[in-house]
Amino acid sequence: MNEQQEELAEAAAGLTVQDFCYLEENDMLPEKGLHSEKDAHSEKEADSEKRAHTEEAASESEASQEESSESKASQEAISEKEDSDNKEGKRRNVKHEWPEVGAIVEADYKGLHYEAKVVSMPRLKSGKGLKILNGPAAGTVCKSMSRAMLEATKKQREQQDLGRSGVSNGWEFWEVKDTGK
Repeated sequence: MNEQQEELAEAAAGLTVQDFCYLEENDMLPEKGLHSEKDAHSEKEADSEKRAHTEEAASESEASQEESSESKASQEAISEKEDSDNKEGKRRNVKHEWPEVGAIVEADYKGLHYEAKVVSMPRLKSGKGLKILNGPAAGTVCKSMSRAMLEATKKQREQQDLGRSGVSNGWEFWEVKDTGK
């Protein structure tokens, strides 16, 4: 075998099934019958080595593809759901129902208990706000559930260097304790 043939044989040994299929589909493989009998014999040997290598690679590839196909399917399902829920990449606008004015809401955060009261705030779109009843932020009036959550837990989060750990959505943070009726 000459140098060029050795290089080709080494390159062929590194081909995967996908590489071989791509070459075949794009007519990039050399045509048979253009070489001498000696070349044809060495080509057959290289082909059989290549087939053995590609079959081995294919079986390994199929095993890894089966494992990853399950995770890909679940990721695609999640992605499609998110895309259908939020087609233009905009923030989702979720409508929440405020408790009645006078209702008491409560929350426990990292071992401390917080309470707030729903108050009337006619200038706001919702017409309601939360007045924090206990803790360092007692007396603070906030125009949203999330702001009230952040204000109520601010001192505790600063003292314990917690950042925003566990406080991401005021609507999930606060629970109605007393409806105020």
